[in-house]
Amino acid sequence: MQKIDSDYYPETLHQMFVVNAGSGFKWIWNSVKGFLDPKTSSKIHVLGSNYQSRLLEVIDSSELPELLGGSCTCSDKGGCLGSNKGPWNDPYILKLIHNLEAGCMRETTKPVSEGGERSSSSFRLEQMKVKF
Repeated sequence: MQKIDSDYYPETLHQMFVVNAGSGFKWIWNSVKGFLDPKTSSKIHVLGSNYQSRLLEVIDSSELPELLGGSCTCSDKGGCLGSNKGPWNDPYILKLIHNLEAGCMRETTKPVSEGGERSSSSFRLEQMKVKF
């Protein structure tokens, strides 16, 4: 089942950080991560109460909310928790996604056999060239 899942539903996770994790959560995580693909579980970092230095190693202080040890306040948006700030609004990422979707074309084939028509559909990527 894991093989089918990884073959047909590719992973898109870059990194995930769970902060302020208690000992109970860490125990559960150590049990659960054995069922995940090692590539995926290596991208999930479970941190205890001393997480600030680890987060600042991978996230710029100006992008990390104050409540997590950074300097971002999103004061113009009513605070970081109320803002919609994130990579999903990054113009570079939006352009990349738009170009990838434009290169994806749906192809439908209807093979005819003695028993009648049967239809199947598949997706194929056409020229995955992204121009910036």
